[in-house]
Amino acid sequence: MYGLDLLSDTYFINMNLKRKNVLGIDIGISSCGWGILDVNTGEIISAGVRLFGEGTSELNEKRRGYRGGRRLLRRRKHRLERLERFLVNEDIISELNV
Repeated sequence: MYGLDLLSDTYFINMNLKRKNVLGIDIGISSCGWGILDVNTGEIISAGVRLFGEGTSELNEKRRGYRGGRRLLRRRKHRLERLERFLVNEDIISELNV
């Protein structure tokens, strides 16, 4: 098993099998925290947090609109697929595969 090393914010695989590191992740509602510890020494190699901005009702409406549009397109495509399958099964048309 390989460990992780942090060198100037760039991760690379540490081929030294004697050194063991642990990655800890704390996922919250509006943040994600992480830390890398050296198991042998207990030293904190690196740690950080990523904060996410709060959502607003305006952004929620916009996201809901996009989701509704995707659903409409998916339903329309599925209806056309079902219609084609029905027409092929009834020998009204040959397979289209468009």
